[in-house]
Amino acid sequence: IKIGARKTEIRNVKYLESKKFLDENHLQGDVKSSIRLGLFYKNELVSLMTFSKLRLPLNRKMVKNNDVYELTRFCSKLNMVIVGGSSKLLKHFISEYNPKEIQTYSDNLISDGNLYKNLGFSYIHESKPGYWYLINGIRQHRFNWRTRITYYNKKFNFLQILRKFFKFENIFL
Repeated sequence: IKIGARKTEIRNVKYLESKKFLDENHLQGDVKSSIRLGLFYKNELVSLMTFSKLRLPLNRKMVKNNDVYELTRFCSKLNMVIVGGSSKLLKHFISEYNPKEIQTYSDNLISDGNLYKNLGFSYIHESKPGYWYLINGIRQHRFNWRTRITYYNKKFNFLQILRKFFKFENIFL
């Protein structure tokens, strides 16, 4: 289904609605974001773009300027294309929040980053590959598990944690 962005209206999206939409429509699922902008067509959320202050766990240099943001997620509802949607949402964000800088990433396993080029972003560098856990057939980012691992690390070694909490049986090192 194709919908022109001109036929949509921009609204702020509450966290729980954003979480549900991202979990259902974005390969990486939900992310904590302070700004969640949605495109609505006939009162239905059809596209979502989220922003946050720069996240430090991603090996970023300490940024003291509050005008630097990260575009953390963008997606449209499955099987829908919102023509001009990403551009409309980004322009709205810029006009409302007046950021000094916006940074973002694309996961090279699932995207070539063309969306960001089309939106006017500049390519800076390619990051080292990260790793993910596959839990019950669902790909989950390692950051989702770091607190649990740190807590249990006092009682168990890493292999015991993988076997006990992640149900890994065949572990090769």
